[in-house]
Amino acid sequence: MLSLGVRMAEVEALYTAALTAETAADEAAALHELGRAARLLSALAEVAAESAGKPARPAVPPPGRVVVGHSATPVKPRVRRRITRTQHTVDWIITRSRPDPH
Repeated sequence: MLSLGVRMAEVEALYTAALTAETAADEAAALHELGRAARLLSALAEVAAESAGKPARPAVPPPGRVVVGHSATPVKPRVRRRITRTQHTVDWIITRSRPDPH
């Protein structure tokens, strides 16, 4: 569920970027990235729905960032910073939610 929240935050940030784009090219680039992020969210939601009710294996990925390939379309640095901050916050939440090994 945490991964779904992260993807949703990314979709929201890209939607905001598309709404506030200053040029048609910036809007098109943001919409392209929004489409990519929405497809990832959709796929993750389908997997989560299929596994709902089944005994869950750990939903938290192993330490380290899982990097999803980015498209060739450039994204505004401001949008990329917002996405990076969101990923950092999620990493912090995941780290704090894991049981203390000691």
